[in-house]
Amino acid sequence: MNGNDGTPPPPTGNSSVIPFPPRRRSFVAAPPPPPPPAPAGPLDLDLSDLVPEGDDDIPVLTEVVDLASVSADAPDEKDAGPDLEALRETLADALAAELAHSIEQRLASELPSLVEATLAGLQDDLKAGIIAATEAALKDFIARRQQLQLPFDPPAPGN
Repeated sequence: MNGNDGTPPPPTGNSSVIPFPPRRRSFVAAPPPPPPPAPAGPLDLDLSDLVPEGDDDIPVLTEVVDLASVSADAPDEKDAGPDLEALRETLADALAAELAHSIEQRLASELPSLVEATLAGLQDDLKAGIIAATEAALKDFIARRQQLQLPFDPPAPGN
């Protein structure tokens, strides 16, 4: 060993010793420390250290907020001008387009089955109507034929 940098001295003469390459130090990160044990008693947490110092103006649920101070700071709708109205119109147009698209999709998916069910009902009604009209016509025909039943005399031969 050289002594200064931890490397062995170079071989001298006809030595059969193979010199080792210089050692490099590698640092391995230590595993994270284990989490602290949970307290055995009831949880008494002090959250005051978690709240930043400059956030005193943010109301908390337990604080009473004066409505006059809030409404005085908020901009008026009339002060917003045409931008607010344009935004409302844009949103209304977007909602109307979305609603129309939704209705169109629903009708496209359900309309064929609705038409089929309606046509099946119409087919049954049409059949029943045709049968009723045919039966009525047959009854009328039979009733007229019974009234007109005349004796059927075959014509005499030679006449």
